[in-house]
Amino acid sequence: MGKRAGRLSCLMGKPGISSENLALESCLLEWREKVLPNIRLEFPDPELKPEQVIAALLADRPVAELVTQIPNVKVIQKAAAEFLKSITSINTFKNGFKPWFDHLPDGAAEIAEDERITDWFAYSWQGDRAGHEKLALATGMDPDLLAWAGNQLTRPFFHRLGELLAAHQPAEGPPKLTVGCPCCGGPPRLGRYARNEGQRYLWCDLCNIQWAFRRVTCAFCLNTEHEKLGFLTVDGIEHYRIDVCKACSGYLRSIDERDLPEDHRTDYLLEDVGTLHLSMAAEKDGWQQGVILSGAVPGQKWDG
Repeated sequence: MGKRAGRLSCLMGKPGISSENLALESCLLEWREKVLPNIRLEFPDPELKPEQVIAALLADRPVAELVTQIPNVKVIQKAAAEFLKSITSINTFKNGFKPWFDHLPDGAAEIAEDERITDWFAYSWQGDRAGHEKLALATGMDPDLLAWAGNQLTRPFFHRLGELLAAHQPAEGPPKLTVGCPCCGGPPRLGRYARNEGQRYLWCDLCNIQWAFRRVTCAFCLNTEHEKLGFLTVDGIEHYRIDVCKACSGYLRSIDERDLPEDHRTDYLLEDVGTLHLSMAAEKDGWQQGVILSGAVPGQKWDG
C-alpha cells in the first residue's frame, strides 16, 4: 500500500485533482488494504462452489447474485468501525455522519454496534435506493451520502468476490457481449486497450476486476453502429482517450497501452484518480458518465 499511496501523492497538481480528492482516496485505499486480509478469511460463504461461479459466467449472470446472505455480522461491524474511523477523519464526512452519531449515547464510539449497520450494508450490497432513503429518515442523514459511503463500505467485500471470480474465470474465451461487470453487474469505470492487437478490457472499480469486451461496441447500451461510436483525445496525452456513444450519450475513460512503453503496467485505481480531467473534458462537451440503460441489464441480450 505504501508504494501505491506514494504514487497517489505524485498526482498532486494534475488538472482536476485537489488535495481533498487525494486525501480521500488515500484514506479509502489504506482502509481497504487493512480490512481485506480479514475479509479473505471470513467471506464469502464457503458454499460458493467453483462450478456455481462458472455456471453464472456461462449464463452471463453476475456472480454476486449467488451470494444470498450478507457476510458475518461481526466481520461487517469490524470493517464498518474501521471505515467510519477513517472516513470521519475528514471533516466533511465527520459532519455528514453527525446526525447518526447523535442518535447514540456514546456517539461515534458505538456506531459499529448499531444494528442498523447491517441494514446499511445490505442496502448497499443490493443497491437498494429505497433502503438508503428509509435509513436516512431514521438517522437524519443525507441519502446520497449514505449510498456513496455504503458503496465504499461494501467495496472490499466485492473486491474479495472479484478475487474468487478471477480465480475461476477461464483464461481464454470470447469477449463478453452482455452489459455490466460479470461480478456485480454494474457499469465499468475505465477501459483499457492492450498492446496485443488492441484487445479491449473494461474495469469495475467496485469489484476491482477486468474483463474482455468487444472493441466496436458501447460498454453501456451495446450499440454497434459505427457512425454513433467515436472517441475524444486530449492534446499531449495520446495514450488516453474518451470513448463516446451518440446512442446513449455515455462516455468511458480509457487507457491505450499501445502508446506506452513496453514495461508499463496499468494500475486502474491510480488511473481512475489521475484522469479526472478527462471526465471534466467529456462532461463539458455534453457527454454523461456512462450508466447501464433500462433494458440493457446483466444477463440479457440487448437488441438496441
